[in-house]
Amino acid sequence: VDGDPESPLIHIRLTPETLVRMKRSGGAWTKTDIDRVLAELVEEAQKDGVLLTPAKYVDEHERLLPNSSIRICVSSAHTRKEIEKCAHAVKSAVSRITSKKR
Repeated sequence: VDGDPESPLIHIRLTPETLVRMKRSGGAWTKTDIDRVLAELVEEAQKDGVLLTPAKYVDEHERLLPNSSIRICVSSAHTRKEIEKCAHAVKSAVSRITSKKR
């Protein structure tokens, strides 16, 4: 989990440790592979009624391209219950995705 404390945006990224645990059979993880896993994570969370979005960048316009992530925007309009539901859905989706063989 990544982001500025003053910003309502939170970025969720796959850590190197998580990627190692996922045991990819095809060699090293590429950006495309990681983007695909994050897209799966978005789909899994949606099954639990939580809408997430992958962060998008115009690669050729970025000086320092950030690592792929899922972007979550929290607002004061969200209730504690909604935030907890989102956190649970993300945690559950991560568990389901990281347990799959690659």
